Amino acid sequence: MNEANAKRLLEGLKKQRSIYGALAQLTRSQAEVLARGETEAAVQLAASRETEMRRIEKIDGDIAEFKESWPEWRDQVPTPTRSEVQSEFLALGDTIGEIIALDKQVEDTYRAHRTEVSREIKRIDGTRRVQRAYGGQSATSPRLLDRSQ
Repeated sequence: MNEANAKRLLEGLKKQRSIYGALAQLTRSQAEVLARGETEAAVQLAASRETEMRRIEKIDGDIAEFKESWPEWRDQVPTPTRSEVQSEFLALGDTIGEIIALDKQVEDTYRAHRTEVSREIKRIDGTRRVQRAYGGQSATSPRLLDRSQ
């Protein structure tokens, strides 16, 4: 790997980190809207995240051979460029770590909402069964009141 390829790798990593930064912000926003119960907005943010991931994948395809061979060639790249590439890899790792933590938060929130909705469905189903048992009459229906008093 020559310095020109190292610089190409560096530029690709910088672009990826920028997109990952946007992805982290989208994930933060998704966690916030989910916490407020705004599932429609969360779905839209998830779609935006997918778009950003496709951009990252394209760049990854462009620099894949350089990323894969970096460990073998890094010592042959001049120190300033090598240091920049190493720093970019570290920063990228930090940003990805942040996204993973945020994704876990989003996943936990989705699970909590799913559990809550499931409980509500069971409650409603139980209420419907009780109503059917009484012929659809409410508890205060004259038909169900004790008239002996």
